[in-house]
Amino acid sequence: MKETEIMNYSKKVILTGASGLIGKESIEPLKNAGFGVYALTIDKNNPDNGVNWIYCNIFDTEKVEKVFKSVKPKYLLHFAWAATNDYLTSTINFAFQNASLIMLKNFASNGGARAVFAGTCFEYEFKETPLKE
Repeated sequence: MKETEIMNYSKKVILTGASGLIGKESIEPLKNAGFGVYALTIDKNNPDNGVNWIYCNIFDTEKVEKVFKSVKPKYLLHFAWAATNDYLTSTINFAFQNASLIMLKNFASNGGARAVFAGTCFEYEFKETPLKE
């Protein structure tokens, strides 16, 4: 989708991780509920499934800012995270955390009303001791 083609939906949601475990399962329920779904992606080949795919790496803070200013979503579902190699203990998790906070700031400053950040248990290292966040 070109940034100039922002459709006029009454309910707009930006979705990250749209091809992942949680994200791909959220697309149809969102569309069925009348949401305009704008999925941030780094994949150049996305299905023609009624989603407004926006090529945007969440680590590109300038692009993220432009997307949020353009779309002005009321909702944000952030499901993108590292899921390859040594992601359980990788320092890339700190980069994702920082990018997520910047995204949340852009969301809020452009009229965002409700954000959900979620993942699976696999973002955590398995240990015998209780998890402290």
